[in-house]
Amino acid sequence: MTFEIVSYVGAKPLLFGMTEDQAERAVGAPLKTSVNFLGERNSNYEGFNISHSAQSGGLVEVGFSSDVNVVIRGVELFREPEAFPKLLQQDSCPYEHVGFIILLDFGITLAGFHDNDPFQRAITAFTRGRWDHLKGKFKKLKFSF
Repeated sequence: MTFEIVSYVGAKPLLFGMTEDQAERAVGAPLKTSVNFLGERNSNYEGFNISHSAQSGGLVEVGFSSDVNVVIRGVELFREPEAFPKLLQQDSCPYEHVGFIILLDFGITLAGFHDNDPFQRAITAFTRGRWDHLKGKFKKLKFSF
């Protein structure tokens, strides 16, 4: 299955705001569900996971491992060797926080790309405002190719 991230809209066919039932109709039943420290319901699938808000019940985040094909603005994030530099060139102000690259123009975080660790590569698409409470702790990313 290929997922297409549309910034702050979702990772099609999953759209932010979907209920758990709607998400399940879109991608099938999860392998496992749990509740995180924020009270959010997390559903794990093969190669990806989704989180639903404790407050609204709507989908707020979709995370992917490199086992899944993920596309954003025509870039295949796990398959194209130049995906990371392409994204950085298109984001107006990339940040780093606790090992994650945060691209607010795209509404995604990346792990394992900047330190060239293919086994740690992961992508998360998130709803608008999801990282706002931590913005004061972000560091501007300094990266050269």
